Amino acid sequence: MNTYEVLSLLFLGGSFLIALLALLFKPCRALRCTASEPTK
Repeated sequence: MNTYEVLSLLFLGGSFLIALLALLFKPCRALRCTASEPTK
């Protein structure tokens, strides 16, 4: 494997992890907002 393949794999893996974290944190944020703040 050359450096370009390694960099592309790292980029794809990193973007996948970021997307996964975003999907996990969105419902957590929504639940916190609804729990802490009353509906305006």
